[in-house]
Amino acid sequence: MKKWIIFMLAFTLGLLMVSTVSASYEISPGLDFGKIEPGENKTLKVSLKKTSAGLANINLPAHQSEFESGLILSTDSFPFGANINNGQSLSFEVTLIADESTDAVERDGDELKPIDGKVGLFHVGTVVNGFPENPTFEVQAEIENKLEIKDSDILVKRDISGEKDRDADSGRISITDDRDIKVRPGDKLIIELEIQNKFSSKTDIDFDDVTVEIDIEDDEDFDFDEEPDSFSLDTKDEKTVTFELEVNEDADRDSHRVRINLEGRTGAGGLHGETLEFDLDVERKSRDIAIRDLDISPDKIACDEEDRTVSVDFDIFNRGNSDEDEVAIEVSSQGLDFKEKQQDI
Repeated sequence: MKKWIIFMLAFTLGLLMVSTVSASYEISPGLDFGKIEPGENKTLKVSLKKTSAGLANINLPAHQSEFESGLILSTDSFPFGANINNGQSLSFEVTLIADESTDAVERDGDELKPIDGKVGLFHVGTVVNGFPENPTFEVQAEIENKLEIKDSDILVKRDISGEKDRDADSGRISITDDRDIKVRPGDKLIIELEIQNKFSSKTDIDFDDVTVEIDIEDDEDFDFDEEPDSFSLDTKDEKTVTFELEVNEDADRDSHRVRINLEGRTGAGGLHGETLEFDLDVERKSRDIAIRDLDISPDKIACDEEDRTVSVDFDIFNRGNSDEDEVAIEVSSQGLDFKEKQQDI
């Protein structure tokens, strides 16, 4: 019974030592490589310091785990076999290798998010007084995304005559993350995206099968043109991608989240790209009658012509929330001394 108790006590103490071992060592200045570009290597000079009592023997080569695909941590100068005592330090170099297959972004649901922060674990194998100690340290890095939306605009075209609409946007508008853009039923929208391969000539990495997809919440209120085909993008090249859509005339007053996903892979399979999100707010007044598609034919007449008839054609568009039963249209020209009104339309 006593031997069993002693064994259990020793086992428990061993577990406690393993669970607190990382607090017994520190690496300075840390294993944060900062920004690193796929196709690049980055080296840090660091020191491993023991901060607790007991002589430790490094009995296992350093190893790594849980690293992002395409990343390798090289520790050729690691002091395998050395001894280290409380307060002592051992210096060595670690190199983070990011090959062309390294992903710069990862999928989070329907979005692409950058890989930034913990990219893997670095392990050291030591023995103190016969007990194994395996301190573990996080490796930090930010993988540089090289496929970006350099510029993004939306052109709001409103084929409505009359005074300027103060309650909705018009013309060319810069798109930024989480921006609200106010539109009207019947508006034609042209979204232009300037896509850029930001790899330098030093790494000389191209993108294959670049795709740009647009998704609009409750998209039944919009008519889309076809999405553009996939394309390749060479190092430092740029390409403009255009989407055309129209707000349906019967679209309800509502806010629609728009998500644009840009993604592409290098020849070795590394994923790059980004997600741009903004809102299209469809605005409707309670009562709002507008004139559009105005056509006057002929646009010129001579005073000596026998037939001086002019035809004025136009469409009337109810873009408000209320039905209208008594609409009137008046056409007048002071220079021609002309005025005519049609009622009960």
